[in-house]
Amino acid sequence: MQDRVARQRVHVSAFLSEHCLPFSLASDTLELSKCLAKDKPALERVTLSPGSVTYINTHGLAKSFKEELKLKMKSRFVSLNLE
Repeated sequence: MQDRVARQRVHVSAFLSEHCLPFSLASDTLELSKCLAKDKPALERVTLSPGSVTYINTHGLAKSFKEELKLKMKSRFVSLNLE
């Protein structure tokens, strides 16, 4: 088991290095991997292209973040200082 755990650590470390990602993402990358591994049948069928990621971020995540931010700003006082 120890060898298998070490191998997984090497895979995550190598991925970060190969893609020039900061090592501070190691624990988050590992947590993401654990989350994805919970649904193996879906994981095997999922595909992502740069275009689909752009669409998801622009029309899905960004829209949700904007709506959430609007709700938070309506319930709190905000001060803008411009120079």
